[in-house]
Amino acid sequence: MAPEVLSGNKYNYKADIWSVGICFYEMLFGDPPFKAHNLDELLKMIKMEGLRFPLNCEVSEHSKTVLFQMLEVDPSKRISWDELFNH
Repeated sequence: MAPEVLSGNKYNYKADIWSVGICFYEMLFGDPPFKAHNLDELLKMIKMEGLRFPLNCEVSEHSKTVLFQMLEVDPSKRISWDELFNH
């Protein structure tokens, strides 16, 4: 779930972009980008630690850039569908 959903805040289509970004990350690396024991820990990890890539990852800079844009914590700064499709 997107951080705004986990926080109980209002959300829009950008929460779906977050979800697609999580799936994309898992497809590339075989693991989720954030691992926690409960939802509170997960939300804290997302907000405090941010997105990280595995050491020695062999993924294009293009892929990393779009993942950073899709997994932006602030939904107002997160990439839109149009921007994503044109990326």
